[in-house]
Order: sequence, then structure tokens, then C-alpha cells
Amino acid sequence: DTAQLAGLKINCFVGVDNAVGGKMAGDYLVEKMGGKGNVAMLEGIRGVDNAEARKRGFLESLKGTDVKLVSSQSANWAQDEGLDVFANMLQANPNINGLFCANDMMALGAIQAIEQAGKTGQIFVTSYDNLKAAQQAILADKLHATVEQHPETMGFEGLVVASELIQGKAVPSQKMVNLDLITKLRLQ
Repeated sequence: DTAQLAGLKINCFVGVDNAVGGKMAGDYLVEKMGGKGNVAMLEGIRGVDNAEARKRGFLESLKGTDVKLVSSQSANWAQDEGLDVFANMLQANPNINGLFCANDMMALGAIQAIEQAGKTGQIFVTSYDNLKAAQQAILADKLHATVEQHPETMGFEGLVVASELIQGKAVPSQKMVNLDLITKLRLQ
């Protein structure tokens, strides 16, 4: 792995399980869709760990449902690409009624594509990161949920682990931070 190639030793990984987050967003999307319909996914950068994990988790949420994945492409975490890629997806698949975006920036772009296609209110959208702009989109009923991964908690826990290491204490090999699904109900 990259750290080992650089001669670094990882004592403890502090972070989140991105697959769990992708599944949380996917489960909520499937629920909003009534367990059936056509869904698309805007992936992060292919081959990048967090993007692949979010994708894996989302795909897991579709198992055992009547929700069909009709299109999946990368929009490279970018809002403008989210707009362009989802506009093309919608043109090719006008019957899409659900969309998972691996981050909020791509979702914000996709929401613009939905508005431009005159489909506001017809497509449920979930995403990941809980940016302020995503919260505003949730309150405006344009985005239906986002996943909060608590970077402040990761930073705090990272400092705790570092302090323990400096003091010579034993630390776990990983310390996972809990994720939260942010919906309109949570924001009101």
C-alpha cells in the first residue's frame, strides 16, 4: 500500500466505512422509491478507495429489491460534471426515478440537470458529505438525504490516538467513526 511504499507505518486507521455510508444512502433511496423503479449512480473517481466503497455499499442496497440500476458513470466528484453526466443519463434513460451520487457536489450538479429537464419532484436523489449547500437542497426538497461522516470527530479521534502513541500506550488498529443519514426531518 502507499504508506508502506513511503516507508510509513500505520498504527491506527481513524475514519469511516464508506461502504456503510453508500448503503445508508441507498437504503433510504430504495425506501423513497417504494422498492421499485429505475435508478442511476454518479460515481466518484473510479479506482479511488472511498469512491469504490460508496459504490459497493449502494449496489448492496439494491439487492433483493425491484429497483434496477440503468446507468452508472463517474462524474469525478465535480458539480459541473455531475450536471453534464446526469443530463446525458436522463436523455438516454428518461424513466429514471432515483439517483445516488457518491458526493454532494455531483448531486448539486445533477439537481441542476433535473431542473433543466423539467423533472423536479420526479426523481429522488441521495448523496454523501452533508455540505451546507446539500442541506439547503434538502430543505428545498431537491435532495432527499446525504450522509454525514463527521470529519471533526475523525480529527479529534486522530489526535487522541496520536497522543496515546506518544505516551507509549497501545492503540487499536482502527477506530471507526459513526455515520449519520441527514434528511429533511433531521434538519428541521
